[in-house]
Amino acid sequence: MQEPQRGRPQFMPEVSVIVPVFNCDAYIEDCLQSIANQSAGHLEIIVVDDGSTDRTPAVLKKLASLDNRISVYSQPNSGYAGVARNVGISHATGRYIAFLDADDLYHPNRIEHVLPVFENRPDVDIVFHDHKLFRTQPQQDEPSGFLEQTRFLSRATDYLKQIENGLYICREDFYTFISLDFIPFRTSSIMFRKELLSARGAWFREDIFPGEDGDLWLRLTKGRRVAFVNEVLSYYRQWPGGVSRDPVRHLLTSIKLHTDNLERGRTVFNEQEGGQYRSKIARQLLELGCNTSTKAMCPTPGPHTDIRWTSNSASRV
Repeated sequence: MQEPQRGRPQFMPEVSVIVPVFNCDAYIEDCLQSIANQSAGHLEIIVVDDGSTDRTPAVLKKLASLDNRISVYSQPNSGYAGVARNVGISHATGRYIAFLDADDLYHPNRIEHVLPVFENRPDVDIVFHDHKLFRTQPQQDEPSGFLEQTRFLSRATDYLKQIENGLYICREDFYTFISLDFIPFRTSSIMFRKELLSARGAWFREDIFPGEDGDLWLRLTKGRRVAFVNEVLSYYRQWPGGVSRDPVRHLLTSIKLHTDNLERGRTVFNEQEGGQYRSKIARQLLELGCNTSTKAMCPTPGPHTDIRWTSNSASRV
């Protein structure tokens, strides 16, 4: 690991935004500008370059020289965004942790609209919000946020309590909802208190990919208080043919992380919930078989087969 390129800010930042990057010279400047131009909040921007071979290092050097909130750490290519995020976490000094992948964007008011939830609700550990998918222009490609399109509020209605316009507090058993239904977080749409993380370790698992972020969200949410801001505050760029389009790879990691989570939550889930969870994993195993065999021989998925994908590298599970 090389020494960082930066002038470390002279204040204690409220928020540490961690940006893993590999060969993204076309988009990294826009990404970092969307963080630097936030309307509120003292922050630091920790960029971990995972061995880029294009112009990314030169772009990062220029940006770090212009903004002392940007620190750049370079390492040999690991091939996994989770490894780079773990490096970023190890250098974070803020009270709150946030993420943004190098080709994605923040809304200008993202931090301004999330930070007060923590400040006004000391019991809240995690805050998340809606996000949009885009290919060219984030304000134009999709008419509404992803969680609105997937009916999150109606699906999670039994686990949410609206406390003011656009702000919901999740019930203490929200962990059960995200285990049995789906994980509504992306790496760009979640922020949490740094104290939730253990003092050391691989916070993002480095033995599964994709899905390492979904695994962390499940572990962090168990027993924690979560809040939802019903507003689009980040933008996720979709890539044709990207890893998020590989259903077999996603299913393999989704089955692994849910099997582990079923064991983790065995003291939380009641008998009915445990049965529902095992059925969910069984449906994924069936779909995996269908994706690796002749499609014509596979049954049509039933109404409860609802496997969507979340996070820039993980499955919507």
